Amino acid sequence: MTVSDTLVFVAGGDDPPTARPLGMRLYQNRPNPFNRTTIFELEFDEPDSKGVRSVSLEIFNIAGQRVRTIARSGLGAGRHRIDWDDADDRGRPLPSGIYLCLLTAGGQKFMKKAVLLR
Repeated sequence: MTVSDTLVFVAGGDDPPTARPLGMRLYQNRPNPFNRTTIFELEFDEPDSKGVRSVSLEIFNIAGQRVRTIARSGLGAGRHRIDWDDADDRGRPLPSGIYLCLLTAGGQKFMKKAVLLR
């Protein structure tokens, strides 16, 4: 699987995308570049039909290999954060490089680029 196979909507820059499908925003991670930890912030204007949402943040290396998946559930309306600690799914520190970060919530997908510097 490659990142391009799963990408539906790409948002870039420091500000949230101007088009806000279904009331969701993903802000650029900070700090970026980062050394040990970076923070992704997302915001929902309204809860989904069940009142909460589940999200998945997948981290891909530049070769398109998924190296980390972080899932969160029970998110209601408002602002939330997901921290990434520069490690893969096995807890091993990843090397310096550019990583593509794909956030999926319901049918929406957003991508940001994170730069890890050691």
